Amino acid sequence: MQSPTLLTVAMFPVLSVMYLRLARNEEKDVRKVFGQEWDEYAARVPAFIPRFGGTGIPTVPREKAS
Repeated sequence: MQSPTLLTVAMFPVLSVMYLRLARNEEKDVRKVFGQEWDEYAARVPAFIPRFGGTGIPTVPREKAS
């Protein structure tokens, strides 16, 4: 790890909030496309911090045919 500079320490909260907002907006877009499949997937898989020691790799919802 690199030792943080004053600028990186100051920017960390700003960038964290921006990234969280971006992720939430993307989740809304994915929900519009996949609907209930996305809700089931999101209920099994954490958004940011992975769970270890689970029952296996979660399945990703298949893309719906257009």
